[in-house]
Amino acid sequence: MQASPYLKTPVKIWLVIGLVMIFFQIIIGGITRLTGSGLSITKWDIVTGAIPPLNHDQWQDEFELYKRTPQYQKINQGMDLSRFKWIYFWEYLHRLWARSMGFVFFLVSIQILLGGMMSGMKAALLFPSFPKMGSHLIDPIIFKADSWQWMHFVDYDVYPFLPALVQVLHRSLAMAVLTLFFIAVFRLGSKSLMMIGIILIVQIILGIWTLLSSIGTIPVGLGVMHQAVGIVLLMAAVHWYFMQHRAGR
Repeated sequence: MQASPYLKTPVKIWLVIGLVMIFFQIIIGGITRLTGSGLSITKWDIVTGAIPPLNHDQWQDEFELYKRTPQYQKINQGMDLSRFKWIYFWEYLHRLWARSMGFVFFLVSIQILLGGMMSGMKAALLFPSFPKMGSHLIDPIIFKADSWQWMHFVDYDVYPFLPALVQVLHRSLAMAVLTLFFIAVFRLGSKSLMMIGIILIVQIILGIWTLLSSIGTIPVGLGVMHQAVGIVLLMAAVHWYFMQHRAGR
């Protein structure tokens, strides 16, 4: 049966938007690299990082932080504030564009976003254990009322609350995706889901392996493999979804 164009068109638009955003992300990334802007933002807060400096004092504070970096001391010594704003702009745009891409691929992508937050905050170091978080299934800090304060979201490198919360969400969503997969297999009985299942199980195993190996330091090789397989899983899920609609299901 031929798929309805009303079902196929939104998927096409979604994919085209995603591809265009990836294309421009590569270009912005190249400009960021070539202009030496990559380390101009010394700290990227998960929540407030989307807001750039808004006045002269805030710009000056960011500039002073940048002056402490090896990049400034070895390469950009003597740079003035106006030049700093220029390289800051490209790094800011690069990071913000990457965030926006996450909203376009929201399918499995929210889990990838949480994985990125896990990586950025090195949250695995907090509880390198599975299935429990230390001696608890869910760390009690999540349920404390005084943990849900703004400063705990902003200063995540000082307070353990946000890394613990992100790790709980990342673990829980992984189990939810696995459960939904088995439900889909039961309802559809489709052999085409077999490849997605293999990738999904490999991804979960890599995630647990990375977590258990994160004692004192994050294992870079495992972490990168875990992220890479996550992208492959997203592509496989999108391909399966498109083929289902193409077949008229």
